[in-house]
Amino acid sequence: MEEKLIKSETIKFLPYIGENYFNSNQKILVLGESHYGNQKMNSYPMWTRDVIEKEYLQDLAKGIKNSWIKCFRTTAEILTGKEYSCSDYIWKDIAFYNFFQETVGDSNPRDKKYITAELIEKSRMALKDVLEILNPDVVVVWGWGKLMTTWLPIERIKLKETPYIFTINEYPPVPFWCMMHPSSPRLNIKFLKKLWNDVQVFLSWK
Repeated sequence: MEEKLIKSETIKFLPYIGENYFNSNQKILVLGESHYGNQKMNSYPMWTRDVIEKEYLQDLAKGIKNSWIKCFRTTAEILTGKEYSCSDYIWKDIAFYNFFQETVGDSNPRDKKYITAELIEKSRMALKDVLEILNPDVVVVWGWGKLMTTWLPIERIKLKETPYIFTINEYPPVPFWCMMHPSSPRLNIKFLKKLWNDVQVFLSWK
């Protein structure tokens, strides 16, 4: 598996894969949007893994709580259905991957100056490789914005209206579910937990 990821001509940032992911009966891939930083980082394949393994999980274990890890901790809270501070363990069981395979801006989430049609297409192709290698049972997408509506391939089959679950025609037939981005100031945790419960029922996990 690791060799396939490394040899892929499209995957530039290796996905984070929890140590129990491949032994799970319910393989969840969380799909984020992008990295922000110097373009020199485009040649560093461990960027995504470092963010989760070192800057999130290892730092948290040391009592260091970087402000931006709220996205990962909130996602864990939604997926476990438990409390915010009691859910980090799920990252041993799931995987995470950012859609864009180059940094999209130098500084912050509003800086997307490096997004081009070519980058979108390359990133779509890379995601296909990731799906074929990781073989998830569901993809949980961060956000109801352009990643959902524009950047992911738009030829889809709707499986369920509410919550909106779909497959993408050019990809393996894995269900996608898009949640409100965990950094959103309008985030409704209770509502998203309810939607995720409905997704699990649809998938016959409950």
